[in-house]
Amino acid sequence: ILMAPLPGLPMIGHGQVEGFREKYGMEFRKPKWEETPNEGLVKGHEWKVFPLLHKRRIFAEVENFLLYDFYTPEGHVNEDVFALSNRLGDERGLVVYHNKYAGTRGWVKTSAAFMDKAGGTLVQRTLAEGLALPTDGFAIFRDYVTHLEYIRPCRELVEQGLYVDLGGYQCHAFLDWRFATDDGGRWTEVYRALGGAGVESVQGKYDELFAPKVEQEVKSKKGKGTRKVAGAKQAVASKKTASAKKSAAKGKAAGKKKPAAQKKSE
Repeated sequence: ILMAPLPGLPMIGHGQVEGFREKYGMEFRKPKWEETPNEGLVKGHEWKVFPLLHKRRIFAEVENFLLYDFYTPEGHVNEDVFALSNRLGDERGLVVYHNKYAGTRGWVKTSAAFMDKAGGTLVQRTLAEGLALPTDGFAIFRDYVTHLEYIRPCRELVEQGLYVDLGGYQCHAFLDWRFATDDGGRWTEVYRALGGAGVESVQGKYDELFAPKVEQEVKSKKGKGTRKVAGAKQAVASKKTASAKKSAAKGKAAGKKKPAAQKKSE
């Protein structure tokens, strides 16, 4: 995952996706070992890596590439966390990877220092500058690893950066960035309702909270109509059952009176 968003051409070796152990060059016409592909590893590439490779155009160039320091709450830089961003036009991408079997948390805000070729001095950029973020409204973005969407206030990203909680060897790839102006405080309510958690669709959460009342009334009316029809069907069924019982009772009574009539005839 970390290789896919780096500038340049990512090279995937033969058998890397399938998990093969045999290594050989281009002079080999066929493999010498009979190996079975690791289906779990293949599915993992299909779920996490391949969607990121489809977005290679965002990460291929170096003009807007930035590598960030990851600051913990104690104010230290965690060197085990790799955070990088790139941008192509209106498309943005931010990848965060924890290269250690341990938990950590902190902020991605300031880039590592790099040489400004024009001025000949070391400079740093903020996350807001690297991703060209607006100062107002909300940013909505999707994690291509978990396939969940998140929403954050743009002002929080500008002033504090992006807060990330990482487990051992955990990675996030945030793409599909879009921005929403706070429509009468509604997006603020969506942000508070989620509490920083991811969701399949932020727009779906918005629709869930602010669905038109007309649709709810129509649904309730449909439900009442269904209940009425069900009640009518039950009433008809009960009437049929009662009539069947009556006819059965009459048949039994007629059967009992028949022997008496036969004696009189005798």
